[in-house]
Amino acid sequence: MTLRKDDIEQAWKAPLIGKSIKVVESKNKDCVGIEGKVLRETKNTIVVDGEQGQKTLMKASVTFVVDNITITGNKITKRIEDKPKLKIKNGKKERN
Repeated sequence: MTLRKDDIEQAWKAPLIGKSIKVVESKNKDCVGIEGKVLRETKNTIVVDGEQGQKTLMKASVTFVVDNITITGNKITKRIEDKPKLKIKNGKKERN
């Protein structure tokens, strides 16, 4: 499956609430493999409800997959209302 640049930008900028995610990398090895639906998103955290119950994850320490797109959490540590302003180039956040 080939993803268009627009699809990648949309995934980075869109709110995560209600989306299914899976943690693929983390500074805390216990977080790797956590998957479920995002219940809440703040500037620095996401709350995931899965088989393990509700888990609060620090965005800055995890990399996760949503809609077949890998997102590095520290690149999206923005308030939900500020995420549409992110500038993406080659799948990476540009500085404003």
